[in-house]
Amino acid sequence: MEETYKVESNLPVPVERNFDFNVKEAFMLLRRNLYPISSVIFFVTVLTCIFLVVTPKLYTASAVLQINVRANKVINIESVSSSLSNDDSAIISELDILQSRYLAGKVIEKLKLENDVEFNPNLAPKKFWSDLVGYFGSSPAITLGDKTAEENAEDSKKAVNTEVIDNFLRHLSVMRKPRSYTITVNFSSHSPERARDVANAVAEEYINSQLASKFDATEQANQWLSGKLVELQKNVHESEMKVQSFREQNNLLENGNGQTITDQQLSEINTQLVTAHASRAEAEAKLANSHISIDSSPEVLNSGLIQQLRGQEAELLRKKADLSNRYGPKHPKMININAEITDLNNKIRAEISKITESLQNEVEVARSREEMLANSLEQAKRKTGDSSRASVQLLELTREMNANRAVYESFLTRFKQTSESKGVEQADARIISRAEIPASPSYPNPPLFLSIAFTVSIMLGIMLAFLIENLDHSFRQAQHLQEKSGYRVLAMLPELQDRDRTESTVYYEAIRSVIASIHFSSTGKPAKKIMITSSIPDEGKSFFCISLARVLAGSGKKTVLIDIDMKRASLTAGLVGDNLKHDLSDYLNGIASESDIVIKEDKSGLHFIPARHNMDNSQDLISSDKMRDFLESLASRYDYIIMDTAPIMPISDALIISRIVDTSLFVVRWGETPQGIVLSALQQLKAAEAPIRGIVLTRVDFSKHKFYGTADSGYYHGHYREYYRKTV
Repeated sequence: MEETYKVESNLPVPVERNFDFNVKEAFMLLRRNLYPISSVIFFVTVLTCIFLVVTPKLYTASAVLQINVRANKVINIESVSSSLSNDDSAIISELDILQSRYLAGKVIEKLKLENDVEFNPNLAPKKFWSDLVGYFGSSPAITLGDKTAEENAEDSKKAVNTEVIDNFLRHLSVMRKPRSYTITVNFSSHSPERARDVANAVAEEYINSQLASKFDATEQANQWLSGKLVELQKNVHESEMKVQSFREQNNLLENGNGQTITDQQLSEINTQLVTAHASRAEAEAKLANSHISIDSSPEVLNSGLIQQLRGQEAELLRKKADLSNRYGPKHPKMININAEITDLNNKIRAEISKITESLQNEVEVARSREEMLANSLEQAKRKTGDSSRASVQLLELTREMNANRAVYESFLTRFKQTSESKGVEQADARIISRAEIPASPSYPNPPLFLSIAFTVSIMLGIMLAFLIENLDHSFRQAQHLQEKSGYRVLAMLPELQDRDRTESTVYYEAIRSVIASIHFSSTGKPAKKIMITSSIPDEGKSFFCISLARVLAGSGKKTVLIDIDMKRASLTAGLVGDNLKHDLSDYLNGIASESDIVIKEDKSGLHFIPARHNMDNSQDLISSDKMRDFLESLASRYDYIIMDTAPIMPISDALIISRIVDTSLFVVRWGETPQGIVLSALQQLKAAEAPIRGIVLTRVDFSKHKFYGTADSGYYHGHYREYYRKTV
């Protein structure tokens, strides 16, 4: 809620202002600032077009590479030259290689870009002012140390190469698609052909650098393996001679499998003993299971005779079940069937007993065989005891020989693989799309720049519109003026244009609204003496005074218009001009009579009392008793006395005259007079206890005012102008 000034008036009006902002208000704000917004859009668009015209065009060509993380391998040489892993760090490293200064130097050397002015600015012709600055401002070259002319030239060449590489890398960009092994090489240049050639050259040099790296690694590995094989072959030969000599000295003969005969016998007996031990354990397990549940043991279940007897038993049990349904337990048939079942059970138990005895015999036989083999093993061990030390030494020598041979064979295999891999190296990437000549420039992009410029200009225009609104401290809405001042706005008078009859009609309709408001404000005593004032000059006060007076006179009311602005007297200057003989001051000073100062308009019937300007003692004259008596005299003979007073802020004449009038009207110029000045002037009137009927907004531009809201009558005057045209 804003701070407002509230002054006592005849009609209560709200003093609080609601700042609810809606879409319609926003639209009206933008619509009334359409010109500055359009100007900003036009200005920014023109600047963008100029930028697009003068900016050198850049063309971008793109070559696409694919990283082969699962490259096909003709031979397995991973230890010598491995392929790329599929983790992100490895792929990012390849991006660094593509943007490395080494690779850039290779491409520059291949395409001779150091001779291109786009990359070597030193080749560009110097401007006149550059030569002038270089002539007057440069200092003689200083040679550091004992460098020769050739060394200085070499340093200069290195500096140029560094600058060329820097410029080259500024035009190069490498991108990787997310979650992909695809790499795009982009190169921008002022020449579309050069952009294509460089992009393809970068991709090709990258592939070539990978192949060269693998070839160098293979060549170094071959040289090292070749020297190592000679040493390993010598070690294998020496270890083989040691083994053979030891065998001959210790008479350790071998069979066809590489074992001594004693070792072979010992091994066979040991194997048989292990088998016998397993057989004995198995027999004992069967016997133990038979003691626990002989009926469910595998031997009983697999016995054909027992299966046959159990089948007969099952048949007898079925018959017994049938007979038991018809006969009692003591019936002969039941006795016979029970006897048969008992006999079969005895036969089954007898057969099971035989199986149990067989298992016990099996265990005894297995134990005997195991004991015999154990004795044979002990005898074999005693026989081989004498040659055990020699065998241990032989094993040590043999292990050493086998180790040397294994190392030699491994290196020999690796050497053959690396030797055969020459010429079959594969790069870890391949070109899947070569760069083509770009059809259109990549920079600047007219649609993109224009769309951005248009968007930015709209935003700037809107910001400018809000800035203009915030910087506008005048009153443009009657409702706003009422809320801020506490007084009712009686009318809104349009800015009259030459020969605009519609505006004239609206103007005089608003004058009649003011007259109606003055008329209905009379409560017992008619408001005859009407003072009209404003806060500062040039607010349309004098024109409003004469218009109000003429309308009153034209309606049959006896009206007198008095110019009491004795500083400027603009009303007198417009109506009388240089033909002034006597004025109000002459009457108040006793120089002229009332009849001498009253001028009558023949057309309207209006009586007018002029005033002279630049009167130094105007306040003394206005505050005199004669002035009060004069007004009382006029009020007895006229229906309305309209007084045009001086503005309040420059001088205080209106504050003095406000004490002897019936009512007063305060004039505010639409869109011009600052709010602070208006409120300050009203505050002074309030302090002087002036009877203020209301406020009149003058010089309103209804074509603009209709975009400030629909609460004011001025909106309808501007929005429905056709109505007034039809009534003219």
